[in-house]
Amino acid sequence: MFLTPRPELSSAWLEVHEFRLRSHDGIRLFGIRAECQQNLARSRALVRLLGPCDSPEPDASELLEGGTEFLVQEPAGRKLEDRVMDLLRVIRLAARHSGRPVSEVDLLSEGNPPDEVLIVSQLLADEEALRILSRADDESAGLDSLPD
Repeated sequence: MFLTPRPELSSAWLEVHEFRLRSHDGIRLFGIRAECQQNLARSRALVRLLGPCDSPEPDASELLEGGTEFLVQEPAGRKLEDRVMDLLRVIRLAARHSGRPVSEVDLLSEGNPPDEVLIVSQLLADEEALRILSRADDESAGLDSLPD
């Protein structure tokens, strides 16, 4: 994984880096890693999938309690099986980075979870329990809700 600081997205309590990593088939995956700088007891590891046209902005409301969010921007035209492999790779990366087991990595999707999220949850169901969180589109918050 290659990290590049993103000071325009960072704040006093949130450190943001762009990350790049190679997928199983050699395609470069891009995303944002946002990490809360406050040591809070309820810190979490969160993975959120973004479409090719979505703006990669950390969700401040999800990080108010601490933790790290990995936002992954899926390349356009990617086959379902490749998206599943990409998501598995990022979940394992988030678990390793946060020092948590995969069972403690939360997946966040806007609206109904996409197929790759459902497939990954089934693939990991026997190995580890994986929580899938879903929220309505109108509840999403970007950097506008960051504390001062």
